[in-house]
Amino acid sequence: NGKKAYHRPIYRCYNGSIKAKNCTGQTVYSAAKIEGAVLPVVKRYFDTISNAVDEQWRSRAKQRLRDSARERRDAAEKKLEKLITQQTALKEEILKSIMGESQFDTTLLNEMMEENKREQAEAEREIEESKSEAADEQTRVKHLEEQYKNIRSWAAEFDKAPADARKMILARLIEKITVDRDYNIDIHFYVTPEDFGDL
Repeated sequence: NGKKAYHRPIYRCYNGSIKAKNCTGQTVYSAAKIEGAVLPVVKRYFDTISNAVDEQWRSRAKQRLRDSARERRDAAEKKLEKLITQQTALKEEILKSIMGESQFDTTLLNEMMEENKREQAEAEREIEESKSEAADEQTRVKHLEEQYKNIRSWAAEFDKAPADARKMILARLIEKITVDRDYNIDIHFYVTPEDFGDL
C-alpha cells in the first residue's frame, strides 16, 4: 500500500499518563529536544567536575579530615589522662579521710569522685565519637574519590560511546530531570561539585 512506518522517539510523563494531580506539564515530550538540551549540560558538568576536583583537593580534604579528627581526639585523651590522675589523688585523699588524716570532708571527696567519673565518661564518649566521625568522613572522602574516578572515566568515553552506553552513563550520573511545557530542563546530578567543596 506504499505506506511507511514512522518512528518518533518520545519521553512520556508517567505522572501525566496516570492522570496524577502533580503533573503540570504535557504528557509527551520530544526525545530529540530533551536530549539536545541535556547533552550540553552533561558536557559542562564533566568540565566543572574536572576543574573542581583535583589532586590538591583530595590531599587538602584528607589533611583537614586528619587534623580535625586528631585535634578532637587528642584534646579528649589529654582530658581523660588528667582526670585519671585526679581520680587516683581523690582515692588516696578519701582513704586519708576515712583514717581521719585528711582535712577534707568525706562527703565532699565522694561528690568530687562522682563528678570525676562523669567527666571521664564524657571524655571517653568524645574519644569514641571523634573516632567514629573520622571513620565516617574517611568513608565519604573515599566514596567521592571513587565517584570522581568514574566520572572522569565516563567523561573520556562519553563523546565516542554508542547510544546505549551513553544512556547507561547518564543513568549513573543523573538522579532526575524535570521538564516544563517550554522544554526548560532542570537536571539533578547524583554528585555535584558542591559535594567536594563541602569538605
